[in-house]
Amino acid sequence: MIFATANKHKLREMRELLPGLELKALPDGVELPPEEGDSFAVIALEKARAAHATSGEAAIGDDSGIEATALGGRPGIYSARYGGSGASDEENLDKLLREVAAAGDERRAAYHCALALIEADGSERIFEARCEGRLIEQPRGEGGFGYDPAFVPDATGPDDERTMSELSQAEKNEMIRTKSGAAALSIASNALLIAIKLAAGAITGSIAILTEAVHSLIDLVASVVAFVSVRKADEPADADHPYGHEKVESLAATIEGLLILLGAAIIIYEATHRLVVGSSVETLGVGIAVMGFSVLANLVVSTVLARQAKLHDSPALEGDASHLRTDALTSAGVLVGLGLVQITGNAAFDSITALAVAAAIVAAGVRIVRRSSGVLVDEALPDKEMDQIEAAIAAARTAEVAGYHKLRARRAGSRRYIDLHVQYRSGTSLERAHELAHSMRDSIEATIPRAEVLIHVEPETSLRDAERARSGPFRAG
Repeated sequence: MIFATANKHKLREMRELLPGLELKALPDGVELPPEEGDSFAVIALEKARAAHATSGEAAIGDDSGIEATALGGRPGIYSARYGGSGASDEENLDKLLREVAAAGDERRAAYHCALALIEADGSERIFEARCEGRLIEQPRGEGGFGYDPAFVPDATGPDDERTMSELSQAEKNEMIRTKSGAAALSIASNALLIAIKLAAGAITGSIAILTEAVHSLIDLVASVVAFVSVRKADEPADADHPYGHEKVESLAATIEGLLILLGAAIIIYEATHRLVVGSSVETLGVGIAVMGFSVLANLVVSTVLARQAKLHDSPALEGDASHLRTDALTSAGVLVGLGLVQITGNAAFDSITALAVAAAIVAAGVRIVRRSSGVLVDEALPDKEMDQIEAAIAAARTAEVAGYHKLRARRAGSRRYIDLHVQYRSGTSLERAHELAHSMRDSIEATIPRAEVLIHVEPETSLRDAERARSGPFRAG
């Protein structure tokens, strides 16, 4: 596989990060296209296409840069040439630090990276990620390159003040592998618990234990469905899907929620049937031991996941940790139910416990269907995110901006699509209005990760009264 870069540092780091993959340098004579795209993903894809078209081999291209919150997301895609054409890393970094210092006390920043993969058969995929952190005033460290000497990543923990340049390559790689390792731990833990719960349910005849096994199975299916749908959603836009495939995630989640509700209905039927006709539960010691182990395992794994979620600012790991904590609670409930059966000799407590767990499963299914279906019908973003968008607009607003209206935003997968109309004062040239619109777009995209912003430029005569403009479904200012 060819790595479409002329940067030897990047090639070396990528080879160390992917030791099992034979990465070839860009062949001699292959010229990469100028970086004229309007996003990291577009630029990365253009590089990969150039390498693939020339060699016929699988190729990957990347583009990355740093986005400073105080500068509305600059330098962004211009990171490599921020100090001017031919500027050195030191000149780029010096300009960034001077501008951030002049902007005030805000030091938050993030590395944004896009990786485009083109298989030998021509199929294309894009991956994007961010590394959150902050900029320090004086660069430190000899390792790394670019803006690394002034960037302190959050992922190393709140007490670690080292910059990217002061971290070893192994430590940088571990920042990635620890996150994926935590996800793998979650899947392995769920798979083991499902197996022993099913076995314990078969041995004891306990509907409560079988219900809890279904609960764990739902979490495992959710992880697998998410893994598959995210891969599909990451595929780039094509002729048949010009807006991309992000809604596949929400469609998959809706199907998952409906399956959860179906499973809960079957459990409720069986538990109710046992309550009416009666049932028996045997070998309770095995069931109690399995559920006790389940509570302990889920608490330990959820603690690990929660710690990694905080370090990596990962919603996926945070969600997994939350699911496992819920599993621990429902397992504890089943443990209590089995204890009551053991003490009283009344098997009805087993069915009652199963119904209680089924109620928790129904609540989870309804929540998933409600959230995912909202995305499918283009539900507006939460007020908190809309407020953040308006704050980013205000930060990028200049004297030439008369106002804006028809601000709306929706979600598809992990992406946000935002559009608005901006009015510019009389005398503002089209070129200047276009430049200011791009600055406003960059400010919004720096505030809302994975956002795609479309701004319609209008003259001052299109300005509406702000209160009247807000009376409809859109925001204005």
